[in-house]
Amino acid sequence: MAYEIVSRSPAAICGNNVAGFLEARDLGEAPPVCPPFKFPFDGNCPFLLHEYVTRRKDLCDRILGAINLARKAASKLESKPLREHTAKIFREIFGQGHREPWELPWAPSRKMPAGDIVASRFRTVEKELRTRDTLYRCLCSGGGGGPTPEEPSHPTETIVRDPVAWAVLCKDEVRLCPPFWQLKQEWQEGTILHEMLHLCFGLTCAWFQHDHKEETRNSAYCYEAFALMIDNKIPEQGVITKCRNVRRKTTP
Repeated sequence: MAYEIVSRSPAAICGNNVAGFLEARDLGEAPPVCPPFKFPFDGNCPFLLHEYVTRRKDLCDRILGAINLARKAASKLESKPLREHTAKIFREIFGQGHREPWELPWAPSRKMPAGDIVASRFRTVEKELRTRDTLYRCLCSGGGGGPTPEEPSHPTETIVRDPVAWAVLCKDEVRLCPPFWQLKQEWQEGTILHEMLHLCFGLTCAWFQHDHKEETRNSAYCYEAFALMIDNKIPEQGVITKCRNVRRKTTP
């Protein structure tokens, strides 16, 4: 049997961000509210029920953090004129300038500036994190290895496996591997953003799946790295390495 605890108290609504709640209250602003995600407690979770309560609050905070990362990244890229610092990080991460014309995956004959495309994708991720009823589960056998006997359950099911989380595209589901809970807060937020890129674009565009089609322009590792760096945070080294490895395959 699976359990999900729901509470309307300020601390539960804001996750562990009680300080943020108090600050918002004092300023007369609405406090941050958890998006409508699911996080059932079942036999796959590597913690006890009382620990699950804390983990659920943490997950709420991390999703809110991922929303902020996506929003800030989009805002920086939408600024006109673009700040030199933003342009420098963009080129460092994506290997091309923000004005470089990129093809649209659904309309190869059409092109848009790279910075505009990336900003639009961050806006999509921001919106979906705020509104999607995404299911987060504690099931990730092998930590990124082969499928368990139960999966895939359908011929069209696509599971994108990363070292600390999996994205199940046709189910709007994210599986958080045990190592996820050991990451720094900002890296957990980056991971949530990363997995939502898979859910948003991996199935419809057949991009963002870490396959032979992967380039910096459609690598969730690169978007994760950019969002963290533009927010003055240091990405996990493995994320940077994977993005750099992808960059070598990018066609100028």
